[in-house]
Amino acid sequence: MTDYTRTRIYSYITGSAFLHVEDALDLTNRKGEPTPKIRIFAGVYGRGQGAKKSTAHFLDLADARVIFSNLAHGRNFVHKDHKGNAYKQPPIANTLKVNKSKANDYYIELERGRGEVVGQGAVKPAWGRGGAEVSVNVKFSGWDAQALGHAVYAYLLAWEFGRMLNSGHSYSPYPTSDVENGNGMGNGRLPSPSPPQPNPEAAEPSSDHNPIQPPPAPDASLNFDSLPTAQPGQDYAYADGTAVPAHQGSKWAFDCFIRMNKVKPRDADMLSAWWKMNAQNHPIQSK
Repeated sequence: MTDYTRTRIYSYITGSAFLHVEDALDLTNRKGEPTPKIRIFAGVYGRGQGAKKSTAHFLDLADARVIFSNLAHGRNFVHKDHKGNAYKQPPIANTLKVNKSKANDYYIELERGRGEVVGQGAVKPAWGRGGAEVSVNVKFSGWDAQALGHAVYAYLLAWEFGRMLNSGHSYSPYPTSDVENGNGMGNGRLPSPSPPQPNPEAAEPSSDHNPIQPPPAPDASLNFDSLPTAQPGQDYAYADGTAVPAHQGSKWAFDCFIRMNKVKPRDADMLSAWWKMNAQNHPIQSK
């Protein structure tokens, strides 16, 4: 995926400036290891004159989650991110700054200029008194900032959920025992006890306590023939052995999951997460 074909997640355009947020989640480093990022491209333009100046910044996935979640919820925060290219001569430094003003407006500022290599290849700005070579500062109202935040954060959640489904690994709502290496891909969680097992002597849960909100009744125009066919005589039990509540909406969601994924959901939490992030956001289309 090149810079010219990246999926544009969100665009914000005023009478004199623009800011685009793009999918760069397919990036890898020089060793071929995944380094998913979000590309922010912003500039200043004049009507009938085109862009006067523009620059871009690549934001790590771990930082993007926090920044766009904060924007979505209207939080008061300041964040400055430094990136750069140590392989160019002279080195190039890029910075991105996000902050909220006292008037409840947000400013997203991108800067690019000469950099200085420090440590193991990090690049810091070396702009001097003249400042950055390119500086673009885009103002957002509180409402527009929240719209931006919700759009990008929802995209990241959908991407991560899709990656989980495609990986073939079982989903668990409980912390795992794998502590990853702090490269922005993991959650750094410590080992935790095994998840609680269902009590065979406990009464079957009542449908009144169904953890999944019943979906609307299926429309007659929905074409289920486009989905993998479910096994006849479906056993309404999750992969962990617990029974699916008798509520018709829960069974319908359970059937949809199996038809689309060809496997049973591990438990009610997995089905609930899938329904909220997949079925409701991407309804099945008729032919």
